Amino acid sequence: MLVGAGDALANAVISLEGNLPRIASASAPNPPVLDQKGCMYSPPVVVASSGARLEVINSDPLLHNVHASLRTTPVFNLAMPLQGQRYTKELPSTPGGIQVRCDLHSWMHAVIQTFEHPYFALTDARGSYQIADIPSGKYKLIFWHERLPQRTVELSLAPGEALERPMEWKAAEIKL
Repeated sequence: MLVGAGDALANAVISLEGNLPRIASASAPNPPVLDQKGCMYSPPVVVASSGARLEVINSDPLLHNVHASLRTTPVFNLAMPLQGQRYTKELPSTPGGIQVRCDLHSWMHAVIQTFEHPYFALTDARGSYQIADIPSGKYKLIFWHERLPQRTVELSLAPGEALERPMEWKAAEIKL
């Protein structure tokens, strides 16, 4: 868990639920990247559109196995033995949390959260996020972190209103 200055929480997923327009095409100019570096997945949390193309990289000089599942459905299972090796895989069109692990190094774990709409973000090291161009309306704002309980806030946005809602968790809520 990465906590920065002022108790800012990195790698929290922020998303909207409600009557939102769906994504017409999942092709993004900068595809999400999951790197294997120092026997860890970097970043440990990735957010992406459903159906987006994910780039997986092995920056380590040793064998890794990238094993991804959406709930109980396998997404891919790939050995990556070479440093600098790259693999591109289309993520499922079904949104949800994809669990990623390395079968060779049990401590290596990442999560890819995918969405059918473009209204999601990942907090940075300062705990900041930005979700732009949200249509006015009533929504549920979802705060998710792998080691904390999910939070939901109901909100109404007026035309042009910015989305800046902080969330706080107590240290006792951390899942070990």
